[in-house]
Amino acid sequence: MPYYSDLSALPNEMRNSLALHARVIYMNAYNHAWEDKKDAENGQPDGSREAAADQMAWAAVTKVYEKESQTGKWKRKIISIAS
Repeated sequence: MPYYSDLSALPNEMRNSLALHARVIYMNAYNHAWEDKKDAENGQPDGSREAAADQMAWAAVTKVYEKESQTGKWKRKIISIAS
C-alpha cells in the first residue's frame, strides 16, 4: 500500500503551496520511491526510506515546477524548444 493514499494525505503546507499537478507528481513519485526502497530499508537508519522517497519526489516536482524567489510560490517551468 502506498505511503500516501490520496492527495488529502499530503502535509497541509504542501497542499497549500503546490499546484494540483505538482501534488500529483509528488505523491506518485513518493509512492513509487517508497515501494522501490522497501527491500533496501533493512539495516538502514530509521527514516532513511522516507527521506529517500521525499528527495526523489521533490526531484520529480522540480523537473516541471520551480519556486519563484520573490513570491515563494511554485509555478510551472516555461520550456522552450529550440529548433
